[in-house]
Amino acid sequence: MNTLDLRLVVHAPAGALTLDGDLDLSSSPLLQPLVDTALEKGCTCLTIDTAGLEFCDSNGLEALLHAQSCLLAAGGHMELTHVHGMLRRVLDVTGLSKAFSTSP
Repeated sequence: MNTLDLRLVVHAPAGALTLDGDLDLSSSPLLQPLVDTALEKGCTCLTIDTAGLEFCDSNGLEALLHAQSCLLAAGGHMELTHVHGMLRRVLDVTGLSKAFSTSP
């Protein structure tokens, strides 16, 4: 079982959150506190770098959707970057690729 390493850097109004490892049932609860921290620091544009994401299950997708919802509710925006491999496939298969702003 892989773990998830999360790194947040905020230079308001922009923020970058890097995910490395697995975003799943056990690790997805780690995402929201960092999103909350970014918002508290004045972040209105959060980029989530998924280049190092090796796995994402339905719990991970739900965590990403919730993070995006929180940013939108605060008048902000979220973008997923370096979307590839399993995450790209899961987003495409579930139709959620249309729900997120993404860049290759």
